[in-house]
Amino acid sequence: MTELGMGLFGKKAVGIGFVAGVTTLGLGPSMSSAADKTGMAEMFFNKGIEYMEKEQYAAACPLLEESYRRDPLLGALIALADCEYERGRLSSAFKRYQEYVGRHDNLADAARVKQGSRLREAQARVAELKPAVPKLEVTVPPDAKTPILHLDGMRIKPNEEYSLNPGIYE
Repeated sequence: MTELGMGLFGKKAVGIGFVAGVTTLGLGPSMSSAADKTGMAEMFFNKGIEYMEKEQYAAACPLLEESYRRDPLLGALIALADCEYERGRLSSAFKRYQEYVGRHDNLADAARVKQGSRLREAQARVAELKPAVPKLEVTVPPDAKTPILHLDGMRIKPNEEYSLNPGIYE
């Protein structure tokens, strides 16, 4: 495990914090839709980092995920991957690290340089997690009637492998 706030961030991450709600989230009607989206993403990111620094990953990860959903920046993606890793959600972390590596490959040279050592560290996490991620495969004989299977509301196909986070499933 990486030290809190270290690792793929390259240095200790410091959250700016909420600043007293930033005047009802600090978003007045004069902000454009794009600025609103970016401002909210930054707010979610900073609060998520704040929770990570307190090792409150169950609170941090959804905030970082929302930040990334609103503004899909690589910094938010790698922070989310780190958070899921620290939280023990290995499948989610693995997928996010893989996504980071894939997105990094498509960056222009100048943007790659800005990412520093994150790529090597994300690749190392992918290699570490690949054999550790829990997997599920429901095997059905070829002559059997193919059942319709659901796992926590997600339809799964027989004879295909699915990576899962540790936990209880229905």
